[in-house]
Amino acid sequence: MVNRSLSILVVEANTDHHLLIGYSCQVNKFQVKPIFATNVEEALDYLDVYANDRQLFPQLVLLDLLLPQPEAGLQLIREIRKSYPRLPIVVLSHHQDQADIQRAYDVGANSFIAKPLNLLDWEGHFQILLSYWLTVVTLAPS
Repeated sequence: MVNRSLSILVVEANTDHHLLIGYSCQVNKFQVKPIFATNVEEALDYLDVYANDRQLFPQLVLLDLLLPQPEAGLQLIREIRKSYPRLPIVVLSHHQDQADIQRAYDVGANSFIAKPLNLLDWEGHFQILLSYWLTVVTLAPS
C-alpha cells in the first residue's frame, strides 16, 4: 500500500457541496488538496493551464454528473478522455437512474457514487474514497 497526497479537481455547481467536500477532505487522515470548478469551462481551463505542472495538475476528478446543463457532465468526461485519458474520473450524483449510470461509464467514468445525504455520510464516503485512491490504487505515472 502506498500513502501519498492527492490533488482533486471537484467539478460541482453547488457551492454548498464545495464546503462539504472541503470539510470532508480536511477531517480525514490523508493529505488532500481539493480544487473547485463550478462548470465544464472552468474545469477544462484548469486542466489545460496546469497540464504540464505535476504539482498543480489533479490526480483525480470528482464530477457532479448533472451540472446545471443535463448533458454537461457527460460532455466533460468525453473532453477529459480526449486530452487526459489516464486521469481517473469519479462521478457523484443524487440521481441513481440506471441509464445515467450506464452512460457515465460508457463515456469513460471510472466510478459512480451516490452523493451522500448528510455531513456524516459525506465524511464516511470520503474516507473510503480517499483510502481507495491513496492507499490501494496504483495510478499511472503523470
